[in-house]
This record gives sequence, structure tokens and C-alpha cells, in this order.
Amino acid sequence: MSKKSIKLKVTEFDNEGGVATDYDNYAFFQSNTYQKIFAKRMHSSKYGEAVDIVGYVKIKRGDRKIYLRYHSWNTIKGTEVMLSYRNRCLLGCGSREEMKKEPEVEVSPSSWWNYFLYNNDSGIKVPFKIAAWSLAITVITSVISIIISLCGLFK
Repeated sequence: MSKKSIKLKVTEFDNEGGVATDYDNYAFFQSNTYQKIFAKRMHSSKYGEAVDIVGYVKIKRGDRKIYLRYHSWNTIKGTEVMLSYRNRCLLGCGSREEMKKEPEVEVSPSSWWNYFLYNNDSGIKVPFKIAAWSLAITVITSVISIIISLCGLFK
């Protein structure tokens, strides 16, 4: 277990409207859990307002892992993470029998890069990969163009 990871019990999402929902991109936590995961407070006492509360998390169970966005939810305990049915299935704990065993997952902070690169939603992952490859090709061709231009100046 890495230094910043915490163990939480998985609970079923209480507002589910079907198999595929908008909630599939989020992991729901009690707001106090933010500080445990990200090692910083949600509120800045210096400014008296909420700071950047967007966070990306990696949730791991055994050899399975998913990358989701952090979201506060008021009906959950501080020792639990609430996941949609799809995310529970991806972690191998979607069935009622598995949920009766109160499965635990390891939650650790992640980055936006991992969230977009390894997301299970192809509507997020594929456009990001296309954009990343396009950016890399643009940078490479720009460098080649500059080199060719500079070589032409010194002739």
C-alpha cells in the first residue's frame, strides 16, 4: 500500500437510475475524506473559501483498478466510498453476494493525465488519446520545420 492510500469499504450508489449513468465517472466520498486522500484541506482558512476541490482518485481492488473523479456526497460514512454499479463490476464486486462481504478498496490520489488516459469510458479516453497524439505530432513537425529553416539560413 502506497504512502497516501487509504482503505475504504465499498457501498452501493443510492441514486442510481440505470446501468450506464453520468455517475460512472465519479467516486463519492464524505467531504472529510478529501483531506485523508489528498493531504490538504478542502477549505483554505487564509481566504475563507473553498479551494480547488477537484480531485482524481485511483481505486484499486486486487489487480483491478479504475480512475475516477472525487465527489462529495452527504449520505455516506467517512469509512466508505460509494460507487455506481458499473464501477463496482469493474472492480469485481458488483454482485449482491460480493457486496454482502463488504469489499474493501484502496483509494489513492491520481492525476488528470491518468484519469483521461486510463478511463473506462471510451467517450473520454479515445478523444484524449487522439488529442495527445495530435499534439505530439504537431510538436515534432514544428521542431523539424524549425531545424530545416535554420539549416537553410546557414547555407
